[in-house]
Amino acid sequence: LYQRYEALLAVVYRFPQAHETYMPIIDMVDQAVKDWEAMGADSRTDMHTLVQMLYRMSRYTYNSLHVYRHLVHSLIRYGDYLEAELALHAYWGECKRYLEQKRVSGTADKSGGDSSAPEAADRLATDMTQLTVEPVVPERRKVEQESVSDMVQTLVVGAHMLNTYLDKFRDSHDIIEAALALSKEPGSNLPGRLLAQVHHQMGVSASQICLRAEDPEKRAKYQELALQSYRKAIDLDSSDAEIHYHYALQYAVSRNTEQAVLTVKQAIGLRPDHLNAWNLLALLISSQKDYHRALKICEVGCRESEWCDIDAEIQQAVLSHITQCLIYELLHGPQSAVQLHSILFSLYGRIYGQEAGSHPQNHTALISMTLTHRPLLAGFAASPGIVGSGYTGGSVNTNHLVSATTASGRPSSSAGVVPLLPPTSGGEKSESGEPPNSGSQDGKSRSGDGTGTGTAAGTVVGTAPGTGTGTRTGGGTGSRSDTTKELYKTTLRRQRARKTLADLWLISAAVFRRLGRMKDAQAAIGEAENVYPDYPAVWCQYGLLMRRDPSHQNVAAIRHFLTGVALGPQDIPTRVHLARAYMRLNKAAIATGLLQEVTRGTGWDVAEAWTLLAQTTLGEGKVQLANEYLVFALELENAKPIRPFQALSW
Repeated sequence: LYQRYEALLAVVYRFPQAHETYMPIIDMVDQAVKDWEAMGADSRTDMHTLVQMLYRMSRYTYNSLHVYRHLVHSLIRYGDYLEAELALHAYWGECKRYLEQKRVSGTADKSGGDSSAPEAADRLATDMTQLTVEPVVPERRKVEQESVSDMVQTLVVGAHMLNTYLDKFRDSHDIIEAALALSKEPGSNLPGRLLAQVHHQMGVSASQICLRAEDPEKRAKYQELALQSYRKAIDLDSSDAEIHYHYALQYAVSRNTEQAVLTVKQAIGLRPDHLNAWNLLALLISSQKDYHRALKICEVGCRESEWCDIDAEIQQAVLSHITQCLIYELLHGPQSAVQLHSILFSLYGRIYGQEAGSHPQNHTALISMTLTHRPLLAGFAASPGIVGSGYTGGSVNTNHLVSATTASGRPSSSAGVVPLLPPTSGGEKSESGEPPNSGSQDGKSRSGDGTGTGTAAGTVVGTAPGTGTGTRTGGGTGSRSDTTKELYKTTLRRQRARKTLADLWLISAAVFRRLGRMKDAQAAIGEAENVYPDYPAVWCQYGLLMRRDPSHQNVAAIRHFLTGVALGPQDIPTRVHLARAYMRLNKAAIATGLLQEVTRGTGWDVAEAWTLLAQTTLGEGKVQLANEYLVFALELENAKPIRPFQALSW
C-alpha cells in the first residue's frame, strides 16, 4: 500500500524549493512510522524497508525535521548506529537553527515549534536584502510544526546511542546541552520523565568524560556535574532504577562507598532483577573486605535475575559471574577457581554461540575448554549459588562449535590445557598484596578524552579494533540497499564476544600463574592472543609471565609491557607493571616518570601506583612526600574492591 502511495506522490511532486513544504509526503511518513510501530514490525527486513522509504521521502522534503526525527529513531532500532549518527547531527543542526532564530527574534513560538524553518537567506544568498523572507517563515510554520517535546525526545535518544554504542561522550554532552536549552524555551511544558532522561544522559556523558579526564580539575568539574545531573533526574523521576544505579556507580568511582551502598540498594528495591546493581553492591561490599557477604550477594543477584537474549542483559550476566568467580577464588583458593572458570566458558558458549559459529577463527579456544570440562559441568549443576540462573546444568551443547583451529589455521594448542583438577593447591600472592584479580585483564583501561575513541563494552574497557568512530565515504544520509550488509550493531556484538573470550582466557592464565603452572598460563595467553591480538592486557600478561621466568625476567617482561603500552597508551595496569620492571633494573628515573603520569591522570585511584611512587620518592630522599604517598595508597587499598568499579557497564 505504501509503495503504491509513494509511487503516486513521486509522480505528483518534484524536489521542493526553499519556500515549499509537501505536507502529503510528511503526513505519509508520520502515518507509516505509526503503522510500523502498531504492527510491531521490528525484524531486520521490516526495519530495512522503513528506513529505505524514509531515505526516498527525504528527497521530496527540504530539511524536514519530521523525516530526520523518524530516521534517527528507525536507524537506531535497525542497528545502523553510524547512519543514525549522521541523521542525528542533521536533526541537531536544525534544532540549533531553531534556537538561533529564537534568540534573534526574541519571541516565543506559542505553538511549540518552528524548528523546521531554517532561514532561507542562509541557503540562497549572503545578502539578505536581495530576498523576501517574510512570507516564507510563516508559511512553513503554518504547514509543518515540530514540537519541543519531539525535539528533546529525539536528542535524548540520540545521546543515549552515542553514550552506549559509539562512546562519543563529548558529542553526547553537547547534544544534551542543546536539549536542555530547548527544554527552557517558553511554553515547552515538557513532562517530568522526559526532563529526567535529559539530566540522566547528561550525567552519563559527564561520568564518562570524568573517567577519561587526565586533568584533576577537569575530572572534579565533571564529577560534580554528573552527581548534580543524577540528583536532578531522581528529583524528577524517582522510580527509574537505572538512574539510581548510575548515581550509585558515580559515588562508587568517587570512593564515597557509604552513599553508593544506600543508593544502589534503592535501585535494587525498584528493580530486583537489575544484575548490574547487584554486581555493584557486591563490589562495594568487597571493598569493605566482607567477602563472604559479597559472595552471597552475587548468588542472590543471579537468582533474582532472569536475563534473556538482550545484549545489555547477557553482558551483565557475564560480568556478574566473573565477579562471583573472583570472590570465590579469594575465599577458596586458585584451585577452586579453575573449576569455576569452566562454567564461565560454558556460559560464554550459551551467550555468544552464533558468533562462535560464524567466526570460528575468533572462538576456537572455547571448543577444547567445553569439551575438556564436559564431565565437570554436570557436577556443578547441583551447586547452588555458584552458577545462579545463568546455568541450567546438564551437558554442554557443542553442536554450534566448529573444528578446533586457530586464526592462523593451525590446530588449537588449548586441548588439554585445563585439566579437571589442578595438581597442587598452593597459590601465589601478588607482589603488591593484591587479591586474585591482580593483572591487566581485570583492570579498566580508562583511555581517551571522550571525544569519540570507541571502546567495546565488556569485562575490561580497552581499545577494541573497529569500535568507536566509523569512517564513511560519500557522506550524507545516503540509502543502503544491501540488506545482507553487516549492521554496526552486529559488529559491536562480535567485538564484544571476542573481547569477552579474551578476558576469560586471561583470567584463567592469571590463575594458572598463581598456581605456578607456567606452561598452562602461557597456553591460555596464547589463546587470548589468537582471539584478540591487539589487546594490551594480553601483552601485560605475557610480561607478568616472563617476569616469573628466571631465564628472561625483567628484560623480556619490559619488551612485552612496551608492546602493551604501544597498543594501549592509556592502559593503567600495563604502565604500572612496566614501571615496576624498570625499578627492578634500577632505572628509577624512568619508573618515576611513568608513575607520576599515571597518578596524575586516570590512574589516580590505583594503590599500587602510589606505593611504587613512594618507593622511588623515598630513594630520592624525600621522606615526607613518600610518607604522604604511602598514606594515600593505604587508604585506597583499604577501600579497594575485588575488581575496579569502572569494569561495570554504564
